[in-house]
Amino acid sequence: MSFDEAHKRVQQLCDHFDARRDEIMSSEYKEATARAEFITPFFEALGWDVNNTAHRTIYEKDCVLEKAEAYGGAQRSADYAFRRPGTHLTAFFVEAKKPSVDIRHHDECYQAVLYGWNASTPLVVLTDFEQFLILDARSRPDKRNAASHILRENGSYTYRDYRDAEKFTEIWGLFFRQAVADGSIDKAAAALPRLSGRIRKDELFARGTRAVDDDFLARMERWRETLAKSLKRTNQDLSGEELTSITQRILDRLIFLRFLEDRLIERDVTFDQIGRSGSAWRDFERVSDRLDARYNGIIYKHDRDGADNPGLYVDDAAFASVVEHLEPRNSDYKFATIPVTILGSIYERFLGNVIVATDKTARVEPKPEVRKAGGVYYTPDYIVRYIVDQTVGRFIAKKTPKQIEQMRFADDATEFQIWRLNGRGSAEKVADRRQAEIRNSHLSNFQLYRDASRSGFLSRVSKNTQPLSALVEFFYGFKTADDAKFIHSEKRHKESRRFVPSSHVKRYFIQPPLEWVWYVPEKMKRNRPTARPGDAQRFLSEKIVVARMGKDLVAAYDPGGLFVKDAMLVLDRKGGISLKALTAILNSKLLRFIYRNFFVTIDVLKNALLSLPIPNLDFSSHCRKSIDDMLTSLVDKMLAAKKAEAEAEGARREHWTRQFEALDRQIDQLVYELYGLTEKEIALIEAA
Repeated sequence: MSFDEAHKRVQQLCDHFDARRDEIMSSEYKEATARAEFITPFFEALGWDVNNTAHRTIYEKDCVLEKAEAYGGAQRSADYAFRRPGTHLTAFFVEAKKPSVDIRHHDECYQAVLYGWNASTPLVVLTDFEQFLILDARSRPDKRNAASHILRENGSYTYRDYRDAEKFTEIWGLFFRQAVADGSIDKAAAALPRLSGRIRKDELFARGTRAVDDDFLARMERWRETLAKSLKRTNQDLSGEELTSITQRILDRLIFLRFLEDRLIERDVTFDQIGRSGSAWRDFERVSDRLDARYNGIIYKHDRDGADNPGLYVDDAAFASVVEHLEPRNSDYKFATIPVTILGSIYERFLGNVIVATDKTARVEPKPEVRKAGGVYYTPDYIVRYIVDQTVGRFIAKKTPKQIEQMRFADDATEFQIWRLNGRGSAEKVADRRQAEIRNSHLSNFQLYRDASRSGFLSRVSKNTQPLSALVEFFYGFKTADDAKFIHSEKRHKESRRFVPSSHVKRYFIQPPLEWVWYVPEKMKRNRPTARPGDAQRFLSEKIVVARMGKDLVAAYDPGGLFVKDAMLVLDRKGGISLKALTAILNSKLLRFIYRNFFVTIDVLKNALLSLPIPNLDFSSHCRKSIDDMLTSLVDKMLAAKKAEAEAEGARREHWTRQFEALDRQIDQLVYELYGLTEKEIALIEAA
């Protein structure tokens, strides 16, 4: 659906709203009706398949709708969870209300922001169709002041604003399905003020300005220290190792119970049963025993020498204070919303600390190896997904659910291991590397994988290529050696020429010149022997301009006529490949990856640049000629998009930015094809 079609459809919704306004604004008009008649059609106009009419799988559909059922009198998640197209990841939430509700009230804003904050989605929408609010969900909301999360700029609209094309363009530019796919939410969030990361002292309803993972980790550390100090006071003989194990098991059980309850896995064993009898610890023991009978994991398994030791004396008040913080009615943490990957990140960092016991008390400290390494590093989710896809994914491909049930996969947290399935369907260890070895080499798991994957990468990629030096002539930009005399802010002489410095060179395009150079080569050289003016022809010719400052490879195309200071110039030597296609190759993710990883330089240097491998384009091959033509065409489109972006404003500018990025991705794919990269090699580059 085009912008004009979408705007027309939304205007029709506004007409319907006006015609029935008295009915719709009454308290009798239900939220479910508002969703069906106005809110869902509104987002459908923005390109979203809200009701999954395309019948995509549960993992692929555009939107996850909250079930009408709400267990325990509380809604478990937002009304709409819109996913980033092509993934299962939530891009933003929409919380719906009936129009008679004042959605600017702190209570309504608090609930909406809480969903986004727990899921680490930076923006949420709160709407009753009559109003459309965009809220910053990056930090924990305060019930007393939650409306302050409404964005100050472009964060509040009424249905009358929808009729205004310019206002609707603002919403379209942020929440149109393709815009979200192109990263509009992330870009908008990046432009918001930076979070301070502060948090108040540990009060029951303390608020801070931190992301949910940092916030929850800090609280877990305080709860662990509270439990450890309490246990040490009442059990003087406990060692630091024992305190670490016991407090870890207690917190594991409490948090897993919240997870089970919030995700509606457990309904008859609930968190509020802890403390009903008057003793929180005794109730906790009973709950743990019940769950041990249902789950075969280690969390609730009876630990006679640890948390379930009958001789362990627990201060009920101290334990109850931790329970109170985690109790759903008091807690802002929604485990139905917090992604499992974030919980994994929290726990990986949490396990980097241990309890150190003294004679009478205890304290939390980082493990020595963690302190030495500078912290715990969590493997990014996209790397985990890739590794799983390339291991488990290959085993289960084309298998039936029953066949998959017979498979066994093992993971041992004490070792870095590779497992395979043997003919009997069980896991067989084929290689291992102990975590101690990993720590000693100061490498994270991802770095180990990356280094192994890079082995031989450059030699494979360089097959059937030639160095850039075989295709081009290389020159430097001019150097006056006396800028005060030859560089001016205005045209002073008939020989003055507009020029750009290296800092104006961007990927594919060059920022407009702001200064003039008095281009008189002989006078420059007579004035200072160190001057390097070059000859005018190199500047008048078609060329590629490569920025010198910075480690990244940045190349721009110039059709000719632009004078350049300090940067490097690449001119055609009739090597067959067009300069525009060559610009695309140099700016591709592949060549930038090669430069960053195989040339250890502070700035981009001549010898490194000229040694880059460029494919041998045999133009007798129609396929190779076609790729050259396509790359040239894409660069033309990118230059046009960048020009249009510079001249546009508001959502139209955002449109051209997305167009530029889409073209960039197309170029990367063509370059991968040109070099014959495997899927594994492409994934390595994309991950980097």
